[in-house]
Amino acid sequence: MRRWLAAPAETSRVGDMAYARVSWPVDMPVHGVIVVGAGVGMEWDIFVTMRRDHDFAHAYTVHGLAVVELVSPGHGLRRADHLYGGESFFQSAPVSAGASLAAQVRETGRWIAWSRRAFNLPVGVFGVSMSSFAAQLAISHCNAWPEAARPDAALLMAHSGDLIGVTQGSLSRGLGLPAAQKAAGRTAADFAPWGAALGPADKPAIAPEAIVSITGRRDGVTPFRDGEIIRDNWGIPLANRFTYGHGHMGLPFRVIMEPDANERFSKILRGL
Repeated sequence: MRRWLAAPAETSRVGDMAYARVSWPVDMPVHGVIVVGAGVGMEWDIFVTMRRDHDFAHAYTVHGLAVVELVSPGHGLRRADHLYGGESFFQSAPVSAGASLAAQVRETGRWIAWSRRAFNLPVGVFGVSMSSFAAQLAISHCNAWPEAARPDAALLMAHSGDLIGVTQGSLSRGLGLPAAQKAAGRTAADFAPWGAALGPADKPAIAPEAIVSITGRRDGVTPFRDGEIIRDNWGIPLANRFTYGHGHMGLPFRVIMEPDANERFSKILRGL
């Protein structure tokens, strides 16, 4: 089953409305919910023709999870007519990236609270690539949120704690972002405060045992080593660490097609 949700946006800087797509299984009991944020340029509303067994939500509904796929600011139904999906994230990075992530973090908490009311079940947060920064910020600071908005568990895919490093990575270089920053007279030192503000806390506000991490050894967008640092600093158990020999773009497809990490996360939610 699938439905669309709409609510006022957290800030007018990212438009008037926020949207999410919710899916849930009808042939088995639902034992948990995940609120999912996608990578930059990924837009749930254009994936309507995807084969069912390749559908992102289907990879989790088959494990008895309801899936709330939030639409990130600047994407899909929230994209400005003159921009491509995700362009606003890079437009004046890191300032634009910070504004987008700040809004998404707050909206993540709101969709978590909605999910808890709607299903009365444990709720996890799942961040892929760009949205992993939002997920990491959520699980870093959710101890200050209303209880209903706090995630019970987290799944991080292609994640990094170094947003400024990502703005110098292979995707950003392909878009010409570092060259544009240099031409504007900006240096890495200018962006350091943004990196500190948008990076994860030293320790998560949820149990490390409730966090699953998925990384790719060939990832040049959110480099593998950055994910390893978070795994070690946060004390994520070895059983919850999944590493594949893929690059950034291939990693989500590997996870969709092979269930080991998804089964682990589903087991964690089921046990809460």
